[in-house]
Amino acid sequence: MTDFKRSGTTRASDGVCCYLAGILFPIIFFSTAPYKSDRFIRFHSFQSIAFTLIWVAVINSTRLLRDQTGVVATVMAGAWVGFFITWILLMIKAYKGRTFKLPLIGSLAYRWAE
Repeated sequence: MTDFKRSGTTRASDGVCCYLAGILFPIIFFSTAPYKSDRFIRFHSFQSIAFTLIWVAVINSTRLLRDQTGVVATVMAGAWVGFFITWILLMIKAYKGRTFKLPLIGSLAYRWAE
């Protein structure tokens, strides 16, 4: 059996995969051998899980408040767009091999990844 090192581009693309399917890929990465010991992948997995849970909470609150005034709907739509742009930014940073820490979530993910 041959032992091989993963290249930087594979590692970066795995970091992007952490953000693609919500909490599915991070859970897969936590349970498979080469990934669960990689600190970069663990950081992005933890951050992806926390980010996804917050995003789902915002989407659900948007659904609850959809019958409210136009101001609330506008604020919630702006929050949704902000989450989408942040999601794209997180995938770009992961693809470049960087650990971009979101406020509060990033610090927790960094601690959990150690």
